Amino acid sequence: MPSTFTNNGGIELPDDGEKDGVWGDVVNLNMQIVDRLTNGVGAVSLTGTTHDLITANGVLSDGQYGLVVFGGSPSGTNTVTFVPNDSEKIFFIRNTTAESVIMTQGSGGDVTIPAGAGAIVYANGAGIGAAVADLTATFTVSLTQAGVTASASELNTLVGITATVDDLNILDGVTASTDEINHLVGVSGPLQIQLDAKQATINVTTDRALVSDESGAVAASAVTAAELAVLDGITASTAELNLLDGVPLTTDLSYVDGVTSAIQTQLNAKASSASPVFTGSITEQTGTMPTGTTPAINPVNGTVQEWTLSGDSSPTDSLADGEFVELLIQDGTDYTIIWPTITWLTDDASAPTLNLTTVTPVLVQKVGSTLYGRRTGDGG
Repeated sequence: MPSTFTNNGGIELPDDGEKDGVWGDVVNLNMQIVDRLTNGVGAVSLTGTTHDLITANGVLSDGQYGLVVFGGSPSGTNTVTFVPNDSEKIFFIRNTTAESVIMTQGSGGDVTIPAGAGAIVYANGAGIGAAVADLTATFTVSLTQAGVTASASELNTLVGITATVDDLNILDGVTASTDEINHLVGVSGPLQIQLDAKQATINVTTDRALVSDESGAVAASAVTAAELAVLDGITASTAELNLLDGVPLTTDLSYVDGVTSAIQTQLNAKASSASPVFTGSITEQTGTMPTGTTPAINPVNGTVQEWTLSGDSSPTDSLADGEFVELLIQDGTDYTIIWPTITWLTDDASAPTLNLTTVTPVLVQKVGSTLYGRRTGDGG
């Protein structure tokens, strides 16, 4: 009986007694395909506005790369079709062209990757109605400014949203009254307009005026020609002058949201405690499974780890909040993994089934105190 081929990777599956004399060639080619599926990076040059990304049976093809880097000079938005439309695929995509790239497999939905951007995309292999989904869009990242996460209400004062009188507590520690705030923010008119409207009652003939010393105290003093030049045409009441030199503001003006502390301290205290679904980055580092049948799921052994089971194994959890590990598990002898408590992000909420002859990629991440896991691709 002739050979058959895996649906997703095009790996040849010789029947019993087949390929006599060429078995080594078949195995070597299959290993090259597996290498592309798990770690392969392929450069694909785009021209025009369409391109087929083909996974061919029993030969090396562009559709077998795990990471595809699109380059070239397409003439416009380029539609890349995954072929065949009944194979399930997961690709890391990087678009280095000057045009957008649309990833499609059937009529079920597409993903557009802008010029200079990248994404992790999944094609469900549903035939003529196959859909492509952007897995990257499901990852949540905190809005961070200089390492501090602020709530929307705390950002209001930075983007010009009107705040209440209580919210308008200014910058050095004392809550200002409505009248005092009015003079600063123009509710009753800008400060210069108010002063201009109240000008002309200084008694110049007595050669005396209100001035303040270095400590801020206000007293009557002889008026010099320079002082008269500064005050000429502006007459303010004592109460109004107090707003300028701090007499009624015993501890000065308060903060943006009513808490008497530095703004940065407030933002730090209000930093969001929500954990993101995905943080960090996948590196090129590849680690190996520790010896024994109780390996630790630990990023110290590599962000991406190759596990070849030597028996039934019971992995232990050594991840911290936000850490993750991509496990490439080889199970050639039908061994069993007894996982720690993991919330599986699969259709039936169960652990993925390990393949006997190919690699099973499993992503495990800790969020808070909860472990999450999912199968991230198909090794063959």
